[in-house]
Amino acid sequence: MRTLLMVALALSIFSAAVSQKTRIPAKKYPSLLWEISGNGLSKPSYLFGTMHVSSKMVFHLSDSFYLGLQHADVVALETNMGTWQEDFSKYDLESQASYANLFKWRNGLSSPNDYLTMASLQVPPYEKMIEMALYNNPSIINNFLYRSYSEKSSDFEEDTYLDLHIYQTGKKWGKKVVGVENFDQSMQLMKEAYADASKEKEKKQRNFEFDREFSFSNMEDAYRTGNLDLLDTINKINSMSAAFDEKFLYRRNEIQAASMDSILQSKSTLFVGVG
Repeated sequence: MRTLLMVALALSIFSAAVSQKTRIPAKKYPSLLWEISGNGLSKPSYLFGTMHVSSKMVFHLSDSFYLGLQHADVVALETNMGTWQEDFSKYDLESQASYANLFKWRNGLSSPNDYLTMASLQVPPYEKMIEMALYNNPSIINNFLYRSYSEKSSDFEEDTYLDLHIYQTGKKWGKKVVGVENFDQSMQLMKEAYADASKEKEKKQRNFEFDREFSFSNMEDAYRTGNLDLLDTINKINSMSAAFDEKFLYRRNEIQAASMDSILQSKSTLFVGVG
């Protein structure tokens, strides 16, 4: 009996040692919703990681999410969606898209398709342009307000984007809604990011060995499960430019953090959703 007890004890110690070695390490970033407290704050504020998507899969929002939103004085997103139409009207977005396509082409991500042809020099009859305007689907308004591109996909989509849902809920509850970025400053940073990326002498080579596991197609699944560690890995593996990341991601993070701090310094409680 004594021998059996000693064997059992040895086995239990060995089992515990093995389990410690094989234990899955704790996630560095375990949640989409974070509480901001301490440092003299009388009430907590909240930071939520959002995505500009409408998939029903990411709309499993907790009670804590809505309680944080409800108790906040100020609701903030990356930019103030209430001024989007005015802000976007200042920019030639087609030129911005062409600039982005040029960067992708130079980095081997796509082929140039903006060829000058005879059709490029022709102006359609004015009556035809009016006709096109009358039956054209206003896609930019669709992008501002809701997202439902076809009946085929509508079963798997909400009527709006996740970040726009936060904006709409905040407005419905009478909250002050703001942006933690200045729209003009964001557009300027985007231009600088593309320009810096195009000047890089050493282009990052994509590692296709990790394509399946860490492709952008897995991003929504990682987001839905709150796996921010995987999201971070997907972004780093698919990043094609350190210069672009520096301006478009990290510099913007600093700007957003400074804006959040200003709101909190004003003694307002904040619910902020940023991507």
